[in-house]
Amino acid sequence: MPGSMRKVLACRAVVALMAVGSQAGAHHSPAEFDLAATVTFDAIVTEFEWKNPHVFIQVDRIDSDGRITPLQIEADGVSMLLPHSWSRDSLAPGDRVRVEAYPSRRAGGRSLLGYAITRQDGLVLAPNPDRFQATNPMSAGRASGIDGVWLPRWDAFFGLSNLRRQLTDEGRRFGDGPESAQLPLYECMPFSAPRIMVIPVRTEIEVLADRVVLRIDWLDVERVIYLDGRAHPANGDRTLQGHSIGHWDDDSLVIDTTLFSQDSMGDYGLPSGQDRHIEERLTLSDNGESLNYEFVLGDSEYLSAPLSGGGVWDYRPDLQPSAVDCDLEAARRNLETAE
Repeated sequence: MPGSMRKVLACRAVVALMAVGSQAGAHHSPAEFDLAATVTFDAIVTEFEWKNPHVFIQVDRIDSDGRITPLQIEADGVSMLLPHSWSRDSLAPGDRVRVEAYPSRRAGGRSLLGYAITRQDGLVLAPNPDRFQATNPMSAGRASGIDGVWLPRWDAFFGLSNLRRQLTDEGRRFGDGPESAQLPLYECMPFSAPRIMVIPVRTEIEVLADRVVLRIDWLDVERVIYLDGRAHPANGDRTLQGHSIGHWDDDSLVIDTTLFSQDSMGDYGLPSGQDRHIEERLTLSDNGESLNYEFVLGDSEYLSAPLSGGGVWDYRPDLQPSAVDCDLEAARRNLETAE
């Protein structure tokens, strides 16, 4: 692991803030919603769709003259909302709410990106917590090792926003071409590392004698890191999450991953080149309340230089899995509404 990686987190305050939720799937794109303006109105909930990768809230807007307009409020998925005071019972048909949202850019568009929803009891819900800048729940207890349940922070990731400045000509071709719009989330395909490691959802780490297993509550991702001394297979199968081997460096888990399949997409819709390679490190904080996550990503086909970044995960043993599968119709719905 390059020594420079240890310096990455120290620079966090200088180079943060990466908007994970707004960039993760390009669903919250400025091309769809006017993110420079918000509208506020009273409404009645008509349907609450508790789904991954997006929750949708159907409402009837009530204007001052009594006119009713049906609208759709788009929110992040169940997995992202659960750590932020949401539940399946947060809203119900008939509830009266105050809605603040980003409007559609399309004339007459009735799909809005939610910013804040205030219930009659005064509770304010953030449909997209990264944009609302909701207070991230703090750690719930202290861990003695990296095993346990963790929640990546919304406001502590950095590095991936530098990607476009480090693209090769081939990388720019994909980033600017039609391929960039065909993101895997539309097909319920998860992103690969490092992007999957900075999505703020419940992440469970199980440490075993010969391997470490990461279960990420986002489209059923499971990563296995082998600790038995094996090397990467010379002609191994290429998969979405690649092939990972690791070792302990004091109390830090060092992960080395390669053999990504071509359709592995982790960064702005870019595919994986044949030599895509990621080095990662997970280190428990001194007080046991958080993990430091660091990565160095190399891909000579699409990157002109390695990309470094990282973030912080809070210890959250109180979180339960969402148990909500990806809904293909919900994943594709904005493709339909954008037409």
